[in-house]
Amino acid sequence: MRVRDGRRIRIKGRRFKRILAGAGTLVAGLVCVLTLQHGLARPAVDPAQLAQGQALLQQAQAADVADAQAQVDARAEAQRQQAEAERQQKEQEAAEQKRQEQAAQQEAERQKKEAEAAVLRTLRKQFKGSVVVGDSITEALADYGFLPRNNVVSHRGISVKEADAQISTVIGLAPDHIFLSFGMNDLPYFLGDAEEFVKYYEQQIAKLRQALPEAKIYVNSVLPVQQNAIDENAYYGQYPKFNTALEEMCARLDIPFIDNNPYVEGKPEMYKSDGIHVVNSYYIQWMQHMAQVAGLDG
Repeated sequence: MRVRDGRRIRIKGRRFKRILAGAGTLVAGLVCVLTLQHGLARPAVDPAQLAQGQALLQQAQAADVADAQAQVDARAEAQRQQAEAERQQKEQEAAEQKRQEQAAQQEAERQKKEAEAAVLRTLRKQFKGSVVVGDSITEALADYGFLPRNNVVSHRGISVKEADAQISTVIGLAPDHIFLSFGMNDLPYFLGDAEEFVKYYEQQIAKLRQALPEAKIYVNSVLPVQQNAIDENAYYGQYPKFNTALEEMCARLDIPFIDNNPYVEGKPEMYKSDGIHVVNSYYIQWMQHMAQVAGLDG
C-alpha cells in the first residue's frame, strides 16, 4: 500500500507540474498578445495636423507640376525661337539670292545694251555714205534710231512704181552705196504679177545708174509673209515668185542680191501681229548682212 501510495503521490505531482507549465505558457501567450496589441495600436491623429499635411503634400505636387510645365514651356519656347531664327535666316538667304540674281540680270542687260550700242555705233560708221531706200519696213531703221534720217529714204505703203520722189532724193544725196528694199507693198499693188514688179524696179535702177554711175547698188529680198496676212490677202503669198524674179533681174543687171529671208523664215517670233512687219531685233541682223555683202568698213 505504501508503494502504491507513493506512486500515486509521484503521479499526481507530475500532472500538477504539467498543468502548471501549460498555464504558464497560456499566461505568457496572453501577455505577448496584449503587448503586441498595445504596440500596434495607433495613436489618435489631430485633424488640423492631417489637413496641414495634406495641404503641404498638395503644394509640393503642384510645385512639381508647375516646374515640369515650366520646363516644357521653356523647351517649346527655345524650339520656337530656333525655328523663327531659321525662318529669318532662310528669308535673308532667299532675299540675298534674289538680290544677287537681280543684280546679275541687270548687269547682263547692261552688258547686252552696251554690246548692242557698240554694234550700232560700228554699223552707223559703216553706213556713213550709204542710203537705204524702201517702204515702211525700211523706214523703221530711222524710226527706231538704227540709222540717222539722212541714211534712210523711205515712205510707208509705197510701191516701187511710185518711188520717183524717193529716187530723186537719193540722187541728190549722191551716196556711195544704195540699198534698195521694195516689194512688200508691191505684192498686192501688182496683184501678184512679178514681171510688172521687176519692170518698174529696173526703171528705177536705170535712173540711179544714169545719175550716179559710181554708186554701188544692192537689191534686198522681199521678206516672207506670215500665214495670217496671206489669209487676209492672198497676193502676199506670191513673195517667193517675186524673189525669184528679183534674183534673175540682179543676175541680168550684175547687181548683188541680198537674201535676208533666213533671218525670219520659219520664225514667227520675228514678226509683229500683222504678220508683215518685223520686230526690232531683225534690223541689226539686216544691217549687218547688208554691210557684209557690200563690204562696208567700220
